[in-house]
Amino acid sequence: MFHSTIGRVDGADTFLYSADCNGPDYFAIPKGDSKVWRKWQRFFDKLPAEKNLVLQITFEGKSEVATSGLFGSLDGWARAEITFSKILSITNVTGTASGVLSDDETAKPEVERIEGLRATMRGFLGSLYVPSNTSKDILDYLTNDFHFIDLDGKSFTREEYPTVNAPWADLSSKFRESRMSWELKSKTSQAMTWRGTVVINVTDGPAKTYYCDLTFILKDGKWMIREARMSTLR
Repeated sequence: MFHSTIGRVDGADTFLYSADCNGPDYFAIPKGDSKVWRKWQRFFDKLPAEKNLVLQITFEGKSEVATSGLFGSLDGWARAEITFSKILSITNVTGTASGVLSDDETAKPEVERIEGLRATMRGFLGSLYVPSNTSKDILDYLTNDFHFIDLDGKSFTREEYPTVNAPWADLSSKFRESRMSWELKSKTSQAMTWRGTVVINVTDGPAKTYYCDLTFILKDGKWMIREARMSTLR
């Protein structure tokens, strides 16, 4: 694969790519034990500074391609990560016939699909604070057969969701601050389940923790929410 020596503006990460899969959907963040890189430090020290070089690297390692998350800094931007176990050779091929530059402007539908899933999840969890203020953008990512199950086990349809009370409505007078996070629980090529965690800090007692399991399905090229189920049990 090829290695770009210039960090991306939106991530500051260097990346790997190949001539056959050259585009943002296929860029890979290189990782490796410091000992792996140290053997090649003299090679890097001799390279011209501040120049967009193309290095051809032959290596042994393990790759991971994301379907539900992204690698890299600034909340992720790359679909893949490659961990080097051994670097066999590095050749400066800048300006040669084999020195293929990275095609940064190529379409990236897979990355955008993952970014959309993440934005939808963040937006829906945020809507739990005040369901009546749920934006049209978030509602458009709920399937027609979507249903929301509240803490009492009552089910609400897509149209009814904005009318429900916030899961922690009884804490509104004691609310101090909150934070949310999420983790992937299961996935297939067409569906996945994420668990959202919302922690509410109150003024007169211990924090309250709530969970919301979101079931996504892939429909017409985008991830949409089919079910949201609230609970207070891990």
